[in-house]
Amino acid sequence: MSLYIENYKIINYTFTRGKLVKKTIVINQVLVVDDDEGLCHLIIKALQKNGYEALGVSSGKDAIVYVTQNPDILILLDQTLPDMTGRDIIETLSIENRKVDFIMMTGQGDERLAVEMMKLGARDYLIKDTGLLDFLPGVIKRVMQTIETENRLIETEKALGEIRNLLDTTQHLAKIGGWEWDVISQTILWTNETYRLHGIHPGEIEPGSIVHIERSLLCYETGYRELVQKAFTKCIQDGTTYCLEGKFTSENGHELWVQTSGEPVFKESKIIKVIGNIADITERKVSELAQDKLREQLNQAQKMDSIGRLAGGVAHDFNNMLSAIISSAQLALIKGGNEAPFKEYLNNIIKAGSRSADLTRQLLSFARKQTIAPKYININECISAISKMLIRLIGENISLIFQPDTTIGVVKMDPGQIDQIVTNLCVNSRDSIKSNGTITIITENAFFDKEYCINNPGYSPGQFVMIEVRDTGCGMSAEIRNHLFEPFFTTKEIGKGTGLGLATVYGMVQQNNGFIIVESELDMGTSFKIYLSKYDGEIEDNGMLDTNLKMAIENKVILVVEDEEIILTITAEMLEMFGYTILKSSTPEKALQIAEKYNGKIDLLITDIIMPHCNGRDLANKLLDLYPHMRCLFMSGYTADIIGKSGILDSEIDFIQKPFSIDILSKKIKEIFDR
Repeated sequence: MSLYIENYKIINYTFTRGKLVKKTIVINQVLVVDDDEGLCHLIIKALQKNGYEALGVSSGKDAIVYVTQNPDILILLDQTLPDMTGRDIIETLSIENRKVDFIMMTGQGDERLAVEMMKLGARDYLIKDTGLLDFLPGVIKRVMQTIETENRLIETEKALGEIRNLLDTTQHLAKIGGWEWDVISQTILWTNETYRLHGIHPGEIEPGSIVHIERSLLCYETGYRELVQKAFTKCIQDGTTYCLEGKFTSENGHELWVQTSGEPVFKESKIIKVIGNIADITERKVSELAQDKLREQLNQAQKMDSIGRLAGGVAHDFNNMLSAIISSAQLALIKGGNEAPFKEYLNNIIKAGSRSADLTRQLLSFARKQTIAPKYININECISAISKMLIRLIGENISLIFQPDTTIGVVKMDPGQIDQIVTNLCVNSRDSIKSNGTITIITENAFFDKEYCINNPGYSPGQFVMIEVRDTGCGMSAEIRNHLFEPFFTTKEIGKGTGLGLATVYGMVQQNNGFIIVESELDMGTSFKIYLSKYDGEIEDNGMLDTNLKMAIENKVILVVEDEEIILTITAEMLEMFGYTILKSSTPEKALQIAEKYNGKIDLLITDIIMPHCNGRDLANKLLDLYPHMRCLFMSGYTADIIGKSGILDSEIDFIQKPFSIDILSKKIKEIFDR
């Protein structure tokens, strides 16, 4: 610490972190105000002799001017002056709330005046007598020491206030509040941030009161509250530190995650205090929970992928068997004609096989592995076909109502996508219904002109077929509606949803040039309206046998390649029945040999896609080198993802999904040759 004179003031300087910082002002200057010039001169000399900076004025006006310009000064003030009294001077200077340090002098003792001056803030009251000059320096020293001590206390309090503000600001930014429990006095101290986290104003509770603890515990969840109380008690009893995390609701209703901790303070091996903090860890906890949810969603997605792979493998073998069953029954029915024996049984086999094919398609649709094959369809028929499955899916406590419009238009879309859209929406509705309720599926035609779409954002102009799935569930807020179709967004608990269902619906609708309108309010249920473009095409074959099949007009040569012998034989026999010349092979290698040796023209290649050693696409490319004008038709019982790896679905090519009926195959071939 060093003392320097600055404008006739002594300033206390100290070095802090390498910098010279001004601290407390130390008064060393005395202004003598007295109209007795002789006495004034003697007082100044006496003070200067004792090391003080002293000067004098003889009027109240001059005193006011000087003190106004030099406030850090001690005034030695005579009560009686020519222009005003000492009291007038002090009252004038005090008008501006200026702190005035002064000692009052008077020629004669007046107890009443002394009391008044002390009330105005006089540091002392002196009587001018013969001993004044002797004891005055001692009085000045004592008064200045008192002033310096007071100034130091003020500066210290100011510094403490700044530190306190810094601590409050830091704790607020860090969202960490501190507390201290005094074991001996049974009192508690909270920082401002601790009050803020609890939603309590500092003035609401008596300082130090145990009510702080009681109200704090009420903010914790019941189970967590007991843990905190036990940990706090144990810390006081045996000094066990603790750190706990849990849910917390402040008194002003804010729901938080907090971490609270405490540790003992010892004195002579005795616990005298427990010091701790409470931290708002909501952001971190929400992030951790979100990561947990993402991990669970990834696990669910991987499970779905595994299910899809299993379903795909089963579907391939199942579709091949169904192809053989359905085609054999159809051949028997066709060759036998109207007089075919067991005609009713054969029709039952065909119907059961077609139904089994539908079940396979639904299984692949659920596993998101179906091959996308758009066709002209009636949505009512698609929904009716899966209605029994939907009833089992939503449960006994929920009623399913289907209200179809019998004049519904035709849409061009993969039937499996319709199944998946309706199924996902029904599952979503089921999960929103807490007990008993109703899910209603409605279909109808819709038309929107440009003016309507301008006034109703989200709509598109044109002719549409609408599917509405409406429920009596809990509804949703605007915030949830804004994120509804985002992948992995879900309001379900961890492990009860992937957040992919509605995202899948949205993707399929967009893929088919449609749009979705969602209407929902909390506790008012939800309505999903799917609008799909209406087409003028005719509904395509439903899998039933057309017995009036036409024979081939021209004698075309078709090469059939299929590694399943029974399917190869039946397919070849079907095509021969229509008048085509058939070359057949069970392997790609043998097919190449047949093509190389054949002297005529091969008009069409019908090949399975996935075969040992060489896939159908590669085989077609090799054969096209020999027969550039040859057409190609690919078939498979595999799922979309496996077929996609062969590049078959990457281009506009002709494809037929197993199992297929004789008439579907016939129409597909005729379509290819008619181009």
